[in-house]
Amino acid sequence: MAATTIASLLDYETNIEDALRTHFSNTISNTQILTPRVLISSAPILTTPRVAISVNVTGTNPNQTGTRPTYNTDYDSHKLGTVQLIATTRRDGTGQSLGTLRGQCRQAMLSATAALNVNTLPFYQVITLREAATTPLSDPDNDEIMAQISYNLEFYIKPDQWPA
Repeated sequence: MAATTIASLLDYETNIEDALRTHFSNTISNTQILTPRVLISSAPILTTPRVAISVNVTGTNPNQTGTRPTYNTDYDSHKLGTVQLIATTRRDGTGQSLGTLRGQCRQAMLSATAALNVNTLPFYQVITLREAATTPLSDPDNDEIMAQISYNLEFYIKPDQWPA
């Protein structure tokens, strides 16, 4: 079934973040899973351990175009970007260790490409989710330590997903 509107089809970030949030919620137990919209809209009480997921679209693969079936015109449908995970736990060591949470995030991402399928992400086909850099972070005011884990993302809009 095609997207209901072009705007909803082109909102890559919401669609992919929500699918990843569902996947992480089903994969990592006892961990709060957040996206930028959850943080903005409901201002939840932040708990640890937690994982914040964000998608950043960085551009279009210059060698790939697709055809919009309805208008019979070319459209840059092959997208490039990053997925950033920020895994956060308590610095004092009384909760889950940061190493364990990092490992759980990586394990979830190993199965993410298969989990992002026609049922969970109908508009797009994910081609690549490849680990890039990991950066240690800390928030001494909240007694938290974090790891930002980045993944290179490559996907395309399925030609049959354009609204009529």
